[in-house]
Amino acid sequence: MDIVCAGINHQTWYIQVTHNGPADNIATGIVIRAVLPAGVAFDSANADQGTYDPATGLWNVGALSMGQSKKLTIKAVVQPYNPANPAVTNSADLHSLDQHENT
Repeated sequence: MDIVCAGINHQTWYIQVTHNGPADNIATGIVIRAVLPAGVAFDSANADQGTYDPATGLWNVGALSMGQSKKLTIKAVVQPYNPANPAVTNSADLHSLDQHENT
């Protein structure tokens, strides 16, 4: 996840998901969890594919073919802004997927 500061108390998170294989498989039911950390207020989100629900932090990506990537951009405001500690970290993880790794 890349974090870019877009202003004094504004932050932008870029989350990318890529289907790396196996080559003969379409990954379906992809859901990524990207919950905003405490002290951060949701502003907006834009997904290349699927929908992001800021209340749950879930990005329902759907399906990806082999080698295909999609990106989610989340914009948020740090509240209250602390100039002594301006960094806010966040993470995202795979929440669910229809296929199992060994199939």
